[in-house]
Amino acid sequence: MSFTDVETVLSATLPPSARRYRAYWCNANPLGRAIRDAGWKPDQVDLVAERVDFARELTTRS
Repeated sequence: MSFTDVETVLSATLPPSARRYRAYWCNANPLGRAIRDAGWKPDQVDLVAERVDFARELTTRS
């Protein structure tokens, strides 16, 4: 998914740190929490191409 696609889904502009730091996508910021709460995790982040791939977060049930 391109960063522009993410912005379209959010109806908001990503902060500059999303385009500078891979860690932004995994940190405990509102977007990172929303991604995790929806059952996804960032799998690959390409800052040069401005793309992020998401993978389903597998959950283990006891």
